[in-house]
Amino acid sequence: MKTLKRWEDLKPYGIDVLTGEACAYNYRLLCDITPAGVALFNAVFGLQLQVKESLPEGWNNRKARSIMLPRAMFEPLAVFALFTVSNCRKVYITYDGTIHGIESTDTDEQVRNFVEWNQGHLCESCQRYGADGGINLQYSNPGYSRNQHQMSGRVE
Repeated sequence: MKTLKRWEDLKPYGIDVLTGEACAYNYRLLCDITPAGVALFNAVFGLQLQVKESLPEGWNNRKARSIMLPRAMFEPLAVFALFTVSNCRKVYITYDGTIHGIESTDTDEQVRNFVEWNQGHLCESCQRYGADGGINLQYSNPGYSRNQHQMSGRVE
């Protein structure tokens, strides 16, 4: 099982948070983004951005480019990272905002234990319970992040 809880957990997926001080509203985070991070960003939004043409130069010259991302973008980036890069078969978003990816090597017993462990935990602030009371996402279209329209057959 893979667990993503903080922005720093997205670094292996190509998104490296530098600072929150760059945004005048204190709403966005300045991130260096590698080609892998751009691919992840593109997957979330269904875009086809090109690294060099679309994004400004990286701040610390270690990465490809830089981007300002709203703090609320963590959840969708983490979900897509687990599905598209880590090839997780199922993703849970628990009450505390942690994203858990079920890998093909995780046994049914391990998944059941995870769900049971999180089941009874109530978040006082959001009034949601753990794994089954949280958001449960299933990857239903392996190889594609979009489903096919049944009448026309279109994917894009």
